[in-house]
Amino acid sequence: MNTIALSLALIYLAETERAAVPYDQKGPMQITSGFVRDVNRISKGKQFDLMDRLDMGKSMEMATIWLNYYKPIAEKSIGRPMNHYDLAMMYNVGLVGFLRGDGQSYLAMINRKLAKLSRRDALIVALKEQA
Repeated sequence: MNTIALSLALIYLAETERAAVPYDQKGPMQITSGFVRDVNRISKGKQFDLMDRLDMGKSMEMATIWLNYYKPIAEKSIGRPMNHYDLAMMYNVGLVGFLRGDGQSYLAMINRKLAKLSRRDALIVALKEQA
């Protein structure tokens, strides 16, 4: 799985299980209206509207466009290739926030969720073996 796809999976895991937020974040990827405007500026071709935030496929497409655009800028600034955790943090806090070092609490939340999934999956496998 490529880095962008893996980061999208982490973002989806985090965003779909977070409590409701008081901002204008909507849909499975918790996309804001400002994010939609930024993606429309970046894409220059295909344009999205605010309702597209509620569509899983379009949300993933917008997130992919955004990550692909900002990934090389961030990599140049940090001097190394970004991994899927870096991309998930940048998605959460934006490019400037990521370069400032923000997003550690988001990363911790993702790791907690992944640990729960691992334990749950191990339990499911064990139960199936007992049956």
